[in-house]
Amino acid sequence: MRLVWTSVLVVALLAGGCCLLGPINNPSPTTKPVAPADIAGTWTILGQFETATVTFDFREDGTFTETIPHAAPAAPEILTGEYTLEGSELRLKILRPGAKGAPGTPDGVLWRILDSGEKGQKFDIYGNVDDNDYDDFYRFKKVR
Repeated sequence: MRLVWTSVLVVALLAGGCCLLGPINNPSPTTKPVAPADIAGTWTILGQFETATVTFDFREDGTFTETIPHAAPAAPEILTGEYTLEGSELRLKILRPGAKGAPGTPDGVLWRILDSGEKGQKFDIYGNVDDNDYDDFYRFKKVR
């Protein structure tokens, strides 16, 4: 019986210790200055439950459009807003349809800018449209 309790204690300590280590695959943000021209273009990422590709079109003037596809016959949801770059963080302010045009900051919009390993691309965007947990972040794909 003592062996069983010892095993339970070891498993509990290991599980708790894993949580204290923080995100294992969390890449470091860039330390270089980031300008709107650096992220301008079309970027995609998998949305909730990785079932749909969400598209972001970032413009150099600090505005963007987000397109969220829905199953037919529903039309895609189009959100527009403004973004700011604060060091290596990308913050969005989305104007939500049906909210009398009032700006709101939805969950999951604190994203990081990383140095890119892609040829001809200076930076990557790292985040998740559904979640603020860095363990659930993914690299966006720049498509143009």
